[in-house]
Amino acid sequence: MGTSSSYSAPTKGPWPAVKRVVTYFAKQSGTGTITPAQVTRTYVNALGGKKSAAASATAGRTAVQRLGSFLTGILSVGLTQTLEDAGLSFLIGKDAITVISGLVDYLVGPGSTIEESVAREAMVGVLESMFGNADENQIEEVFSRSIDENGLDGLLERFTVEYIFTRMLQKIQKQIESGAINTKQAVALERMIRNYIKEQVSFKITSVDLHKLNFMGKEGSDLIVSLFEDAYGVLLSEMEA
Repeated sequence: MGTSSSYSAPTKGPWPAVKRVVTYFAKQSGTGTITPAQVTRTYVNALGGKKSAAASATAGRTAVQRLGSFLTGILSVGLTQTLEDAGLSFLIGKDAITVISGLVDYLVGPGSTIEESVAREAMVGVLESMFGNADENQIEEVFSRSIDENGLDGLLERFTVEYIFTRMLQKIQKQIESGAINTKQAVALERMIRNYIKEQVSFKITSVDLHKLNFMGKEGSDLIVSLFEDAYGVLLSEMEA
């Protein structure tokens, strides 16, 4: 579960403290004095607080903007036209695996940077959970149903949760694995942190009509920055800067 353990947190500044907290959390099997809330607070604090954390989440913010723009396109003109407008006509009528792969490239990028690789992993997880076993004739139906059931803000929230968790795990996975007694427990601890983030981060957007928002314009960009700051802020809790 999670990102490659070949990455690790920096060794200077606040990061040694993050490593210690995560290691203690893992050694206590997640049932001791160190809680997921303390782990996430320490991590966001190490990023420099909610504003710095959001500002450095470049690939995540861009992916949310593009996802929002893509979904509003489907609502406005349908999947086929949206794919054509995005230069993705080669995905029309393709199977779910091909569509997911093409959309991840479009929404996130090739994964040539660590930031992009994190966003790609998060986007793959979200799209795979949406499509399930859908065939090529059900792709538009899946998108429409997901938007109806979750709302645009719900789908943006789902990706943001996965992105924040995956980005965090990139830095702390080694400490979880080294502190846990076995791989099964390490996976359980990772899931515990992910569930905590999912419980805390909630997008209930009433200030704008997302269906009419130009996600790729300044208003869309400003909204996404605000959402990321709010998400990291709620995880920072009483340590908020």
